[in-house]
Amino acid sequence: MRKYTPLHVAILSGAILLSLSSATINPLDDHFHYQRFIELLAQGTLDLSIPGFHGSSFLALTIYLLTGSALSNVYFQILCAALLIPAGYVAVSSLLRDRVAGLIFAYVLAMSPFFFFLAFRGFTFPSFTLLVFISIALHARKSAFTWIPLGISFLIKPFSIALV
Repeated sequence: MRKYTPLHVAILSGAILLSLSSATINPLDDHFHYQRFIELLAQGTLDLSIPGFHGSSFLALTIYLLTGSALSNVYFQILCAALLIPAGYVAVSSLLRDRVAGLIFAYVLAMSPFFFFLAFRGFTFPSFTLLVFISIALHARKSAFTWIPLGISFLIKPFSIALV
């Protein structure tokens, strides 16, 4: 089974990509706040009076600058959702030093649509989760850079600092 682990992760990621590419974007509630923040940031204005925690808005700004899309926040969240399976696999494999455990986690994650499809409403959970997975993988490898993705994840969901 260990020999086929990368193939399993690739197949799971492909299945998630297929489902993400066939779903319909339906921006709701928070998306409009995040998108407005991104658009003002692109104009050079940092407006912290807009409701929400805008950690991922700074990262989604690059997509807005490249595309000018009114859905750049959603596209960024979809991109993060597409990376959750491999990032989750690497995080658990690194933490437990067991590729099979990482693969089991990847399967469990693939069967949890909540992690992926919140991206379509513009909610920032996929980017937060991706950054947490990256932080776990870096911490397990004793990297000096663990604080960077962890710090950005705290900007996305500040209350998550209680989980540390």
